[in-house]
Amino acid sequence: MKKEKKLARLIDFFQLAKNSHAKTIDLEGTKFPEDVDLIVWALGKQIPKNPIDIQDDFGDFILCCPSCKRPIVNVWSRAEYKPIYCHCCGQKLDWKGGKVK
Repeated sequence: MKKEKKLARLIDFFQLAKNSHAKTIDLEGTKFPEDVDLIVWALGKQIPKNPIDIQDDFGDFILCCPSCKRPIVNVWSRAEYKPIYCHCCGQKLDWKGGKVK
């Protein structure tokens, strides 16, 4: 199973556990805290998302992070700059998708 699918399944598990209002979650003998928002948030950042184009006030399109919507900035060349993670929020970026959405 791919890492992204495992992460997605873990997110689903923690969200289900949170919605059950359990005080603790027993996963193979390990106890987890009731508040799993941080765990879900952190795991969600590891699932790669395609960068998006957002139009600025001048009508130009800027390549941005899909989570925080902040620009992915490179002063030299937009086409050649492909960071693995967003420098602002830490979202993992997927550059394999071809077209930018």
